[in-house]
Amino acid sequence: NVGTVFKITTAAAFTSLANFTGSTGSVLGSTPKGALIQLPDGSLYGTTTLGGTSSLGTVFSITPAGVLTTLVNFTGSTGIALGATPQGALVSGTDGALCGTTNIGGLNNVGSIFKVTSGGLFTNLVNLTERQM
Repeated sequence: NVGTVFKITTAAAFTSLANFTGSTGSVLGSTPKGALIQLPDGSLYGTTTLGGTSSLGTVFSITPAGVLTTLVNFTGSTGIALGATPQGALVSGTDGALCGTTNIGGLNNVGSIFKVTSGGLFTNLVNLTERQM
């Protein structure tokens, strides 16, 4: 009950591709958010706002056959994957990598802008410095 990735055909046939398992289990992540983006490799990419090894959200890929891979487990204000609770859809950069934002985390705990490759190489691009309302 923490989220699913599914497809619906034009004939209204529903197929569940993957069910998230939260912070433990085989399909890390919880509460997927934002539209999925498809890259030329055919896989779809997206984020979850919660779940993952630190319960701070994930970036994932899923093949058309339903094989889900967790690419990033966000680590909050410290660690290798700065940021938490990613927001909105990922966008594809000119280099083929995906970029996104987090709502909290980063060095100042007010969010970050990140880049991740389809292979899971994570780069923290910007640590936001203040929250705008």
